[in-house]
Amino acid sequence: MVFEGVPAGGDKRLAVMWLNQGEPTVGCYIPFFPAAEAVSPLAYQDTTIGGIGYDLNDSCFINQAYSTAETRYGLYSTNLGDLVSGMYDMSIDPTALAAVQAWSLPIEAAVLENTEIFMGLLGADSGRITAANMKAFSDYCAVYTYWNYLKASPAAVPWNCPIPE
Repeated sequence: MVFEGVPAGGDKRLAVMWLNQGEPTVGCYIPFFPAAEAVSPLAYQDTTIGGIGYDLNDSCFINQAYSTAETRYGLYSTNLGDLVSGMYDMSIDPTALAAVQAWSLPIEAAVLENTEIFMGLLGADSGRITAANMKAFSDYCAVYTYWNYLKASPAAVPWNCPIPE
């Protein structure tokens, strides 16, 4: 988690909490805004029953996508472990890591670049700084990251976030 504050005298509503819910070397940071007073369901729900999302354990859909990729693409044999000894397999295959980063880093880069544009729009027009706009943008980033991550491609779902009113 990384907190990006605002300069002294700046609009506190522009603070960002960047959250990576996976292995830091392959997970993607997603912006969440305290001023939105909400986060994407993908960041806390972990189970779907009858088409409805639920928060039933200490995971979430984003974390599950990252965790699945860690073993699917051979970063390590297992990402399981325990509280005392940590992960059972603590070695990351550098070749597998580079292969995953080849598509995961561009996903994150798109989110970072578009967040900078979004924040510039908000900074230029404080009327756009609303909880609804911030939540909608953060939700979009979560969905974009999640689906592109599941497809192991930065282009599976193209960036097409609407500009806030």
